[in-house]
Amino acid sequence: MAWSPDGRLASGGEDGAVREWSGASVRTRLVGRHNGPVRLVTWAADGRLASAGDDATIRLWDQNGRRKKTLTGHIGPVRGISFSATGRLASGGQDSTVRTWRPDGREERIFNGHRDWVRTVTWSSDEDLASAGSDGTIRVWRTTDGDATGETVYRGHGGWVRSVAWAPNGELATTGSDGIVHVRILEEPEPIKTYNGHEGAARSVAWSSTGVLASCGDDATVRVWHPQAGEPVVLTGHRGCVRAVAWSTGGLVASAGDDGTIRIWDVPQRTAKVLGADGSPGVRSVAWSSDGRLASAGMDQTVRVWDLRHPDDPRVLAGHDGLVWWVAWSTGGRLASAGADGTIRIWNLATGRASIVMVGNRGPVGSIAWHGDELLASAGDDGTVRVWEPVEASDPLVLDDHDGPVGSVAWSARGHLASGGLDGTARVWDFGRSVAELLAEAEARHVRPLTAPERSRFLLGSSERG
Repeated sequence: MAWSPDGRLASGGEDGAVREWSGASVRTRLVGRHNGPVRLVTWAADGRLASAGDDATIRLWDQNGRRKKTLTGHIGPVRGISFSATGRLASGGQDSTVRTWRPDGREERIFNGHRDWVRTVTWSSDEDLASAGSDGTIRVWRTTDGDATGETVYRGHGGWVRSVAWAPNGELATTGSDGIVHVRILEEPEPIKTYNGHEGAARSVAWSSTGVLASCGDDATVRVWHPQAGEPVVLTGHRGCVRAVAWSTGGLVASAGDDGTIRIWDVPQRTAKVLGADGSPGVRSVAWSSDGRLASAGMDQTVRVWDLRHPDDPRVLAGHDGLVWWVAWSTGGRLASAGADGTIRIWNLATGRASIVMVGNRGPVGSIAWHGDELLASAGDDGTVRVWEPVEASDPLVLDDHDGPVGSVAWSARGHLASGGLDGTARVWDFGRSVAELLAEAEARHVRPLTAPERSRFLLGSSERG
């Protein structure tokens, strides 16, 4: 189903029919038929309707419901269609191609690159085109010159991508179970830098505000990689796997791991202040607030907030029913946590209780990340990345292209969302505009809240996932 800009609802069915619904009277009008099931419909800004289905055709209907044109070219079912702001149409299908069509219905270009079904296509505000397929890749196409700008799926780690982090200059760092740290820039398929040194998995990576990289891993070390230095600064002291690393705005590095301690490192001096007792339940995540507070997530099912002026008296936040995997601060000082119980909790630090509890992932939530103060991304063992507005009864946008558990998410300053998973890929999601802007535009078109499928369709284009 799809809503038009002026509030009409269109649907397609297994019987091949395209119908328009009147919300006031719940009456339907038959617009036309395909020679097979209709899988999706979408509207252009000028009121034209497009439908696509298993008969390998796309049909264009004018504002009065008359068929204007039948577009042919795909070999097999069509599974993705989307109008751009200027009225161009994009399509993708079983034949692994992405096609663009002029507003008058003439075929414009064919993009090859996917190795399986193309399931969805969507336009950015500047007429770039993104497509996603059953081959597990997302591709971004410059439709003005017909060439792909490079995949937004990055491979190269020999196993699970454990952590992703954006630098202030837009570089993306990834770590994996292979112990390697890669640094990439968008639209380049190969890493621009590769750091080797960890023995065993590299668990976490973080950038400082000045572009210095820190990583940690199974070898009980924290390594600090200066862009111009040949060898890293190696920080030792933990007894066991180091699971998390984070920079403060003042240049301190916090690390935490299976030995139950948190260490606050003065990197030039290679010395650390130790929080917590050796042998305490392990710590899975640490995060600095903008005002210098440190939050930690523990295997004791609690979140702790540390004031370094009083390191022996942390604030303890209880409520999770299981291990707490991740903590994250928003730019405005909101604290979120996520864990094995499948919940995400937004904490009221004045009361010590969760003011919002969000449930959606089917299983543990392994990572969360704020974009500003209004959006929160989560990564789960169910293979999904979800984007939330952290308010009560909020339905998330669900991104489900990873093939296995997702272990890490991170936002760039420009609003790109990166994720890393057990499938060995790092994926970058570019929404064209901010998710908040797209949601605001979508909500403005309706007199009722959007359903979860409608939110996904407005953000990522009309598609059928199956």
